[in-house]
Amino acid sequence: MRKNLAIVVILVVASYLVGVESAKSRGKNYEDLRHQIERVWKTSKAKKPRRRR
Repeated sequence: MRKNLAIVVILVVASYLVGVESAKSRGKNYEDLRHQIERVWKTSKAKKPRRRR
């Protein structure tokens, strides 16, 4: 089971890295996952539901 999980994790990381490099090479408005999460987390629409908890 752990072997299968390790294989899946390696494939996911490799595909993410390949996607990142291809997006950077295209030169379009590239925004990596970390910046997307920060942008969503800091929006006022996202802050309101978190305050209610």
